[in-house]
Amino acid sequence: MKKHILVTLFIFVTGIFSFAEGNSVPAGASFHKENACIVEKSNISEKVKDNIRIINQSSDSDLKITVYMLNPKNNEWVCYGTGFVKGFGDTDFIESLTNMKISKAEKFAVYAENGKSYDYVFVERHHDLYIFVK
Repeated sequence: MKKHILVTLFIFVTGIFSFAEGNSVPAGASFHKENACIVEKSNISEKVKDNIRIINQSSDSDLKITVYMLNPKNNEWVCYGTGFVKGFGDTDFIESLTNMKISKAEKFAVYAENGKSYDYVFVERHHDLYIFVK
């Protein structure tokens, strides 16, 4: 029984890491997702290095917001992860899907999976990137 559980856990973890490494947008500084918002880290703060948090300040609920980072080594967009927020005021720290550190990113791209256009406000707080969705 223990062996079966360990094998299942191993397959699950391997699958997650395979997804994380393969989830990138083709090379190039442009980002091709409709209604995406791109911001340079230098316009936020060079202190951003720990976590990314999504805060819903829109009238929409059940938002799925995905964040990509531009890897300066190969000029490729890498998926950092996706946050899920319910109604106004709800927040979510995004679980990282990559081994790339936030501190290494030059740009961030943010978009809503529902295809709608939102205004995004990017703020550094306690070395975290806070993204307000409006």
